[in-house]
Amino acid sequence: MAAAREILPADAELMVDVNCPWSVTDAIAHAKALHPLNLGWLEEPVWPPDDLAGLAEVRKQGTRIAAGENAAGVKGFIEHFEHGAIDVAQPSVSKVGGITAMLQVFALAKQYHVHVVPHCFYYGAGLMATAQLVATLDESVSLEVPYIQWQEALYPQLNFTPQMTLPETPGLGFEPSPVVLKKYLISSQTLSLNAEVTHA
Repeated sequence: MAAAREILPADAELMVDVNCPWSVTDAIAHAKALHPLNLGWLEEPVWPPDDLAGLAEVRKQGTRIAAGENAAGVKGFIEHFEHGAIDVAQPSVSKVGGITAMLQVFALAKQYHVHVVPHCFYYGAGLMATAQLVATLDESVSLEVPYIQWQEALYPQLNFTPQMTLPETPGLGFEPSPVVLKKYLISSQTLSLNAEVTHA
């Protein structure tokens, strides 16, 4: 982490996700040691992730704390906020209860003066929904995407250049590539309104 901070430009933000490895005591020690690195945030430092009192203690060390991808729905975020456990809320559309629940978390975070950066280690519908949700937030909030390069893009609109242009079509706004679908299709079934099944 220190090596990354040293090599990055001074104005570059460094966020660190440690994925729930430490006891509260160890997390406090690490947060103190990391404080000079001026991290954008330290993500999920405590095991278990729902030890909110412990997370709040780690936060008191002065290193910004991010968490929430494992929160138990909207109620779980209310508990995070009421415990003063986080600086950055990270709701996950695929875990928290969908788009409606995400919007509720956004509104609650504003009431509690907590920054929101949605968690999104997804492709397909999870990524598409998160992209639409991030577009409703402040322009400083970026879309998290997994750093994986596919040989062929099932959703060509999901380009991971510094900016993504969202479609204005209904729903999530993305259509899969029929060429890629056809290339990898093994079999399919079509249901008619009369519940008859045809095989292709």
